Amino acid sequence: VDDEIDASYHRIFEATLDLMRADPANVDPGTRILFAAHYIERTGDRVTDIAEDIVFLATGALEDLN
Repeated sequence: VDDEIDASYHRIFEATLDLMRADPANVDPGTRILFAAHYIERTGDRVTDIAEDIVFLATGALEDLN
């Protein structure tokens, strides 16, 4: 799931930059979108880390859930 979130982030990033380049009026809202997308991507990373910790606590196994 983390890889899907990362891929979505990169798609949103590129599309938003294209919109911002096309029209300067898009810079302010585009910047807000970029920040939101970044925070969602980081949340996905944190959730993955927490899930790996839970697996370790429950089983003692080190799992890479990425």
